[in-house]
Amino acid sequence: MARGVAVAISPRLPVAIARDSVEHTWPGYIAGFDSLVRDPEWTDALDDLAARNVPVRLVDGDKDPVPVPGRADELAARFANISAARRLGGHRLPLSDPIGCASIVRAVLSEHGASDS
Repeated sequence: MARGVAVAISPRLPVAIARDSVEHTWPGYIAGFDSLVRDPEWTDALDDLAARNVPVRLVDGDKDPVPVPGRADELAARFANISAARRLGGHRLPLSDPIGCASIVRAVLSEHGASDS
């Protein structure tokens, strides 16, 4: 029922995305929290990206309650290849501002070259 209501109250979203937006479960939240906050092993990937000078843009919606406060800024201060930004928007930022998000990707590609390794 929740999946049907999600489609009805989010008519601008593709149906599959609206349906999946209600699939959040407590075990899913706990697993996500553990892998993104408690387990520091994901930072190895950032070390690898920094060593290869791969640009990383961390973009939070200014009204999104999910990001860990200060995390993006902390990572940007630690890694030269990471920058942190905030855009107007909430948790659905890529869906609510796809053109703005695409402009971030285009800027990185033009700044660093799409053909660079």
